[in-house]
Amino acid sequence: MTKVRNVATPEGHELGAHLARFCDDAEPKARLRFPELPPRCNSCAFRKGNHVANGSPETQMDALKCLMEGVEFHCHQPDRAGHLCSGWAMMMLAKDNPDFRTVVWPFSDEISAEGTDSNVSRGTLLDSDLA
Repeated sequence: MTKVRNVATPEGHELGAHLARFCDDAEPKARLRFPELPPRCNSCAFRKGNHVANGSPETQMDALKCLMEGVEFHCHQPDRAGHLCSGWAMMMLAKDNPDFRTVVWPFSDEISAEGTDSNVSRGTLLDSDLA
């Protein structure tokens, strides 16, 4: 199985800017509901910046799908492996009701460059992407 390499693109950064703005707007309400929530990591998919997680179309579409469908999105930062993404958690905590729905696109780990299943975890970048 081939892993899909995350690469930042102009379109990915545009998507990332919107999700980061939504998360910035959601953070105060989320913190009122769960003050102990850890901050977003510096390279969070939900933090605007010139980094892969906020600029990769695959990561951004996976993050959006997780928000829309109520699926957990995990932090990609190696020292927070296995933890939920704080940006995703902020967005979920700010919801007033669970208005989840299924979206039509697959997760990036459900497709690879050859069109077969891949083993990339949701919210997980390849180690080489963090360099």
